[in-house]
Amino acid sequence: MFKPHVTVACVVHAKDKFLIVEETINGKALWNQPAGHLEADETLVQAAERELWEETGIRATPQHFIRMHQWIAPDNTPFLRFLFAIELNDTCATQPHDSDIDRCLWLSAHEILTAPNLRSQLVAESIRSYQQDPRYPLSLIGAFNWPLLGGVPEPLVRARICRLEVQCGEYSNVRKPKKSDRRHVRRRRLLCFCLVAASARL
Repeated sequence: MFKPHVTVACVVHAKDKFLIVEETINGKALWNQPAGHLEADETLVQAAERELWEETGIRATPQHFIRMHQWIAPDNTPFLRFLFAIELNDTCATQPHDSDIDRCLWLSAHEILTAPNLRSQLVAESIRSYQQDPRYPLSLIGAFNWPLLGGVPEPLVRARICRLEVQCGEYSNVRKPKKSDRRHVRRRRLLCFCLVAASARL
């Protein structure tokens, strides 16, 4: 069975600053977005709200879904990381409730992208994804089923992932791909639809 770790993360933005949490791991201060694992019986949005509150003391609801990262950690653990955007009118005081969080910082994109102490490559990739301006309605992920938390056949999980990627592509059709990219896009969508069709037989 394919059992990826499902996590959520929030890009919190206010007046050209991004909210970062700092935690000490193996004696080193590392930076990350407010993020954490999905818990049983909660939606992705609820998980994002909870992690934001626990790690920063801020109560806010994501306005948009940005993207999903598929990532394999150095120990070969597979992760699905769902990234959300939260826009605030101004930077605000923070008060972490999670004892693992040392402090919260409001930083510029440049400070984050050039930092040597990011917890993983996904921290910088999340900022770049935000800057590229993909914004999808939260309803897009509402139908993403969660029996995968208990383990389901890998083709079915990958089919669901592909279905989400195809839907994101459909929402992004205002941006026409370059001619050099169109063949890759067609191949990717064909693969996705084949996996979706295969999953229907499982």
